[in-house]
Amino acid sequence: MTLSAHKIYGPKGVGALYCRQESRIWNLESSNSKRGSDSRFQIPDAILTGGGQEFSARSGTENVAGIAGFGEAVELAEQERDKRRRHIMTIRDQFMKGLSKMNSRFQIPDSRSSASSPHILHLWFPGHKAEDLLVRLDLNGVAISAGPACGARSSRPSHVLEAMGFTAKRAAESIRVSFGAMTTTAEVRRAMTIFEKILK
Repeated sequence: MTLSAHKIYGPKGVGALYCRQESRIWNLESSNSKRGSDSRFQIPDAILTGGGQEFSARSGTENVAGIAGFGEAVELAEQERDKRRRHIMTIRDQFMKGLSKMNSRFQIPDSRSSASSPHILHLWFPGHKAEDLLVRLDLNGVAISAGPACGARSSRPSHVLEAMGFTAKRAAESIRVSFGAMTTTAEVRRAMTIFEKILK
């Protein structure tokens, strides 16, 4: 399991890797000679090589400030979890109500189930290319995506939506709205005004 600090408002450029002992990515037998014989440490093959720091898992000087910031972000996320969730659900519901009042045709899959994440909303606008909507929204100062950031430069539809059974056409007409702990109700109201203007 990989964890990125910036996903919980920690510093960029630092993360964590968790591997259970029986995971197949561990490679101890072939590495004992260069990594020591202490069987408590089972290390995956390194991507960055060099001085052999971190039991040869990752060479290079530790990003101490980043690690400390990540730790602080984890503590804050745990302390403020319920407060953040309530806030995000409130502004998401505000956004959904605003969309519902518009005359434009769109669909929102069930986002109220216990399995859904409150901070991400999938919207399908039949007949509107997501790419066109994104450009117009961006020109008006609204940052929304058609998929994950890691696939932002890809022209193919989201593989996640395809795996959920959506056609390529529907995936290409879908956008993803994300809400955060720092998103304000005023920002949501402004975004709704821009949405209405563009969809008309």
